[in-house]
Amino acid sequence: MKALVLFPLLLGLAGWHGSVERCGEDSGAAPPRRERPAQRRAPVPVRALPAGEICVTSGGIKQASRGRMSVDEPKMRSVAPGSSGDVGELRFQYRGATEKVAPLASGQLRRQVGLKLRAQDGCNLVYAMWRIEPEPGIVVQIKHNQGQRVHAECGTRGYRTVSPRRRGQVPVLQPGSEHKLRAEITGQDLTVWADGVIVWEGDLGPEAAAFTGPLGMRSDNVALDVELLADPGKQTRSLAKVPGRCSSVADSD
Repeated sequence: MKALVLFPLLLGLAGWHGSVERCGEDSGAAPPRRERPAQRRAPVPVRALPAGEICVTSGGIKQASRGRMSVDEPKMRSVAPGSSGDVGELRFQYRGATEKVAPLASGQLRRQVGLKLRAQDGCNLVYAMWRIEPEPGIVVQIKHNQGQRVHAECGTRGYRTVSPRRRGQVPVLQPGSEHKLRAEITGQDLTVWADGVIVWEGDLGPEAAAFTGPLGMRSDNVALDVELLADPGKQTRSLAKVPGRCSSVADSD
């Protein structure tokens, strides 16, 4: 009798494990399955736009070497009628600050260059800007003013700065240096590259999804030799040109 009592005790002391399954466990379960990271699709192809396909709404551009456009005025705004507003790229040589300096309509003084996406009009669009001064970095803003179209109606109202879920450092711009800025919207997500590296990624939210408009570019107090590249596929509605000026739909923002 003592042997029968001591036998289970001795087995426990010896560390013996039987084949009995513990409650809530499956001895034959496969190891946890690891999810594969989401595959990033290839960038949308873009083509360089000649100056004749770009509608300047503020400031001016001149023909430069290598098929580029020269920007020397403190304020430049433009759109590319007929382009897709979801994808764009700037290839530029940074030449430094402009001789003349102009503050923004808000009174702030900045040096920056960037892309306008889904530029529905002067009151509703998305910006992906490469700020140089006062603080370098990529800044994404949505300007949304429902029911308003031209700058005289909305002014500087309706701006919202979008916080990224992923951010990277941008290169320091030196006079004479060559750079690339690319932005691409997929659904509500925006991805921005600087010199081929992702430096901003985030969700624009539902308001930007309602915008329908072309690609454009903008600069403030920056001298550049620049080339604008756009998606040659899908096109937005055309902004009919009037000799000497652009359609009011492309009103300067």
